[in-house]
Amino acid sequence: MSERSDPPAKDPAILSPLGRDGSVWGVGDPLDRAGVRLRRYAPGDRVFEFGAPVDTVFELVQGCVVITTSGDPSRRVVDLVQPGRFFGFTAHARQRCAAVAATGAIVCCLNLAVARRNDRVAARIDREMRAEIDRLRAFAALVGRRAAIERIAGLFSAMVPDEAPAVVHLPVTRGEIADLLGLAVETVCRNLTKMKRDGLLIEEGGGIWRIADPSRLARLAAATR
Repeated sequence: MSERSDPPAKDPAILSPLGRDGSVWGVGDPLDRAGVRLRRYAPGDRVFEFGAPVDTVFELVQGCVVITTSGDPSRRVVDLVQPGRFFGFTAHARQRCAAVAATGAIVCCLNLAVARRNDRVAARIDREMRAEIDRLRAFAALVGRRAAIERIAGLFSAMVPDEAPAVVHLPVTRGEIADLLGLAVETVCRNLTKMKRDGLLIEEGGGIWRIADPSRLARLAAATR
């Protein structure tokens, strides 16, 4: 595996994903010396394995990470992590899933034992855990919809950045999208073709999708039955 650990958290590239302004901890803070590492992963590298001890929480800084039911070839994709999200939360002592870099990825890794001794970082982790609960509730509502096209629109709409351009990086196969949304792969292919034909999506290759009409996509994603 091509994982590489960078210097501790005095590197601004490590400070920025946590504090955004570099102010999460100060000089001499124990977390500054030992609690945070920035790691780079090549596509296909494991961020953590199924069954790994839960001693670290992760924030994705760059790239895309897929969460799967296991690390074997029969894995099922259950989540897609985009930059800015924390992942690796579980109530168990060992991971019940695996995390795999779908692209080249940069991940900020926080040692939980050290992070808990820093009030500000512990509070940030708590906020992110609560945000994950909200996100998972929204996702449960999404996959509970009967219309496949609404599920697909919801997936893309949730990934559209707040600022222009409206481009989504979705480096997974149609089969993995089907796994994630609880659909047949043929259904995903048929609806993506329709959305491209209707001018909602433009597939640019390499997992890059341009959202041609973000407002219309959001309305489709918000449709209820």
